[in-house]
Amino acid sequence: MRDTGIRNALLTAFSTDEFRPDIGALWENWVVAEAAKRNALAGSPAELFFWRTRTQSEVDMVVRQGSKLRAFEVKWSPGRVSGRAFRDAYGVEVEVIRPDNPFATDIFKTPLSA
Repeated sequence: MRDTGIRNALLTAFSTDEFRPDIGALWENWVVAEAAKRNALAGSPAELFFWRTRTQSEVDMVVRQGSKLRAFEVKWSPGRVSGRAFRDAYGVEVEVIRPDNPFATDIFKTPLSA
């Protein structure tokens, strides 16, 4: 989903209620769109991916800069995020982006993992 305004217009869903059923999806879309925009404005130094296994383990956003990887789960609600499948596969911890810390961590900083 790229333009949530058009989506909301088609659904006539303009509520700003934090408990609306699609708030998590809207939040995730905004974070990924902002990351893509920042990446483009910086000259696209990173590649952005979504990651999912055949068993449906997933990571919302993977950022690759050269041989370095960082992984992010985008969550509206508090709760535990495992990221175990990604960590086991790539040796990279999954970071969490929440409404109280959007971009508290610079997504495009030099990652720690090789």
